[in-house]
Amino acid sequence: MHYRRLSALDTFSASFTPNVTSRTDAMIRDSADRRLLFAVCSTGPMEFTIDGLVTTFMPGQLISLSGSTPFHCEVRARTDPAGLLIPSQTIGSSFDHIRQPLVPPDRHQLLTRATAQFIRRFAIDASTGSRTVDPRTEWAVIDLVRSMLDECGGSGRTLADDAILVREATCQLVERHFADPEFTSDVIAADLYMSRRQLYRHFDGAEATPAALIAARRLQEARRLLSGPGPISIDDVVVRCGFTSAATLRNRFRAEFGLTPSAFHAAQNAGDASADNPSTRRIDRPGRPVLDAHDEPRNPFERG
Repeated sequence: MHYRRLSALDTFSASFTPNVTSRTDAMIRDSADRRLLFAVCSTGPMEFTIDGLVTTFMPGQLISLSGSTPFHCEVRARTDPAGLLIPSQTIGSSFDHIRQPLVPPDRHQLLTRATAQFIRRFAIDASTGSRTVDPRTEWAVIDLVRSMLDECGGSGRTLADDAILVREATCQLVERHFADPEFTSDVIAADLYMSRRQLYRHFDGAEATPAALIAARRLQEARRLLSGPGPISIDDVVVRCGFTSAATLRNRFRAEFGLTPSAFHAAQNAGDASADNPSTRRIDRPGRPVLDAHDEPRNPFERG
């Protein structure tokens, strides 16, 4: 569990095994917590029961919850929530849209989906200490949450055409679905409720198109698998990385890394350093999480 208190909001990221968490009226009276929780998981559902109403949040869906709301939460499989805790007075008038016990913003709106993915990545980077966050950045995040709540509340204010949010949502979809050989830029466009042309318009000036992001992620995973010790079949790599055929894997791998998959794997197992060319394009990942002095290893769903 990683928890980091910033100047205007708190961030957290956690990994939960199956468990049950409850927040009672007595706990609320004792803590007087007026913060709002916004969280997203990438694995496993979380089921909330409030006033007899059961709401299940699937991976990628935004959970929004008021600290003044009693609830019962059940986790039946391992899950990994990450998110924000924002004082209600900081949100301001937008708080009116989530005064109900549990009102998830319209999870089918583009802005909600893109905001959810942004919140998750920001929370992980900030809570683990892998990102330096200044107050200006914090307020930009808060403004984004306000805009999402305003749109869901019907004010007409929207950031749905913001290229940064669309690119963020696209990267998250690629990370979750690249191993599916039927996953394409058309699928991304459909999932974000826009045409393929609209999707690509958001990537004008970007380093890579949605199709290129999918291809790069598949090649990255293939390289990782082929770098491991011991035998591995090309067919296994094809299946696990989302390629449509062994020929496609061979052609794209050789074009990217200068070796066929079999030759690369043999060189790695022989300790041939030349197979690991430092000029090869990589997709960086966050380093090992590090707790800092402001971390509070506790369950944000059981505040108080």
